[in-house]
Amino acid sequence: MDGITNKLIEQCRQGNRAAQKQLYYLSKDKLKRVALRYCKVVEDAQDAMQNAYVKIFKSIDYFDSNKGSFYTWSTKILVNECIMVLRKRKKMDLAGLDQVPEVGYEIKNLDAMTIQEIRKAMDHLNEDHRLVLNMLLFDELTYKEMSKLLGIKESSVRSKVTRARMQLKKIWSHFNMIQYEH
Repeated sequence: MDGITNKLIEQCRQGNRAAQKQLYYLSKDKLKRVALRYCKVVEDAQDAMQNAYVKIFKSIDYFDSNKGSFYTWSTKILVNECIMVLRKRKKMDLAGLDQVPEVGYEIKNLDAMTIQEIRKAMDHLNEDHRLVLNMLLFDELTYKEMSKLLGIKESSVRSKVTRARMQLKKIWSHFNMIQYEH
């Protein structure tokens, strides 16, 4: 169960502070990476993590190991908190996206990019685009799940993902063009 035992979860359900601390230390590194993928500002990621752990411990009774791993369950809570922090800080506008700039050179196929290449290019996306691509590519959420988390129509999610993929391809192509010129 991702290094987390049923016994530890049960101890957390009973309010055992030592077990909660142990659960935190076993899961914090993985969840921190997720938070930093969504929130590029460290303080925002820390806020989201803190809020997520409060919710994790308050709702640990609802965790069911038969339905999935603790990591998957806690990641969904964290993603929700990242979205809340970003909304609160007004860093993203879920109602619309910036226009994708046009460039005059060939766009590399996104499917051919490595994970490292995608992450490097994603650092240059706006918050909206980074958010939907993180949810899709790394957290493997469905459009329906993304729609529910973001509070928007599924068709809007599809549109955002399409635009985000286009912007990501253009950013990566721009990186390659700059590297080729030097």
